[in-house]
Amino acid sequence: MSLVAVRDELAKRLATLDGLRVYPVPPDTVSELPAAVIQPGQPLAEYGRTLSGGDVTYTFAVLLLTQSGDDEQAWQDLAAYLSPSGSSSVKAAVETSTGPNPGPADWLRVQRATEGGHVTYRKNAYWGATFHVRAYVGG
Repeated sequence: MSLVAVRDELAKRLATLDGLRVYPVPPDTVSELPAAVIQPGQPLAEYGRTLSGGDVTYTFAVLLLTQSGDDEQAWQDLAAYLSPSGSSSVKAAVETSTGPNPGPADWLRVQRATEGGHVTYRKNAYWGATFHVRAYVGG
């Protein structure tokens, strides 16, 4: 499957989080918070070593931005998204298929969250964290 199809599936899964505005393509400005901005990760693609060369693992960086200006409230808001389970968990939303068809990727996994706290996006300051997501597509 294509990188775009996998990115769209990731966006669909993130959109299941109540109130989260998902940007599949990084916007010039973020007008609604909380928001998830899907960006290319590093490495963007790793190719399998099979003779057919059909499998690939894509990496995405999901920048999650919260809306609170109060540091204590921002920590609480961020904690709900960082939880490994629950109704606001990014990990749970990403790793759960949204229907009977598993989608364009064989699996999506949240590997880690980094850069928590004060973050900058397009020269604007926010509270948030970056979730590193890998998606495997078998060939």
